[in-house]
Amino acid sequence: EEVKELSKLLKWNRVYKPDVYQSVSKLKKHSPAKDWKINTNLNVADPKYGKYEIETYIYFKNKQVGRFIRQYDANTNHFKMDIAELELKKVPKTTSIIPVTNGKLISKGIPIVTYVNLHQMKVLGIKPGSLKIGSMGSITNTPSNLQLAWLIKKYPQKKVEDLFKLTPSYRYAETVYLQSGHQIDDVIIVNLPVQHKGKLSVDDIHEIASNKDFFDKKGMKIELQYSTNELVKYPGLSINDFLPTNYNVYFILK
Repeated sequence: EEVKELSKLLKWNRVYKPDVYQSVSKLKKHSPAKDWKINTNLNVADPKYGKYEIETYIYFKNKQVGRFIRQYDANTNHFKMDIAELELKKVPKTTSIIPVTNGKLISKGIPIVTYVNLHQMKVLGIKPGSLKIGSMGSITNTPSNLQLAWLIKKYPQKKVEDLFKLTPSYRYAETVYLQSGHQIDDVIIVNLPVQHKGKLSVDDIHEIASNKDFFDKKGMKIELQYSTNELVKYPGLSINDFLPTNYNVYFILK
């Protein structure tokens, strides 16, 4: 029963489509779709050891809406998702889906966040399936952290790495690696945070939804981006419960 209940949370189905990666542009400056522009800078952090940093600025209707920074070690085949900033509140949801074409339409499209990651890989010269390690540093994604906290409380006997596979952050990373020809073989989480003091009750939800500094007052350095309805999904969480933030995740790829 427990396995069945966990499996209900796995609502996505990822399929590798080789033409998706092939069709993503490696031009440092280009327009992937109407109203979108991308400007990428590639820096050689350490030429002797093949270490690179890549930074991409994202524009929608000529206004900067995002910035992605990634690190790549060509010797160890390690791609690190470092910094991702993207403001989509003023972008229509359908517009943030980038059509994928390779002579013909081969997909309804991929999210702009997926496109940018694949574009950065193409600029770095990463071949499909060539990475050995992927990573995400200092995860502060509020939806993922709240869901992981809730899962850890509900399934304390499960490995935290297995529960992480049910979060939005994992689905995001999985999509990027899958569409670049990789499979995630294992997950390793390091730098898990300490517990915090105090309690978070359902009565606090309205205050949290209207006050982004609420957790900071409680000693929890995470930024909330939730509406009241979204926070209701996680009733019963308290600050005494294990609430992960600023941890690092490593993906063993094959």
